[in-house]
Amino acid sequence: MTGTPISPKPHYRVEFAAYPILVVEDDPVMRRNLIQMLRNIGFYQIHEAADGEAGITALKSMAHCDVVLSDITMAPVSGLKFLERVRTELQPPARDVPVVFVTGHGDVETVNKAKQLRPAGYVLKPVAADKLSARLAQILNLNEAASG
Repeated sequence: MTGTPISPKPHYRVEFAAYPILVVEDDPVMRRNLIQMLRNIGFYQIHEAADGEAGITALKSMAHCDVVLSDITMAPVSGLKFLERVRTELQPPARDVPVVFVTGHGDVETVNKAKQLRPAGYVLKPVAADKLSARLAQILNLNEAASG
């Protein structure tokens, strides 16, 4: 008797397991949801920080980070200030880490401020696993044909 093959979770990519990622989000429920979504799409090395200041500390303590997901609206250090500090205070390669803003902000002023800091992109809230998976695969230069 043969069993039914188990299909992989939608949007799951086995390659993601090799990439350390940092989630910087002040809302604990949203942070937990993002972390669970990242696990569901294949990330294994997930670090977290509760605000931009903690995010800077986390990046400094990590041996390597391939991508950061950051909220924009946080206190005391916002996502914009976090990215500014990453770009000006940290040493390479941390200074050049791709930062993706996970935000509900789509207003022109916020986007223009963020663009000056060279984010790797945006994912709008509410976050959809397929969009997050596709965006992270693009940032990490993963071939779409190799998805699990």
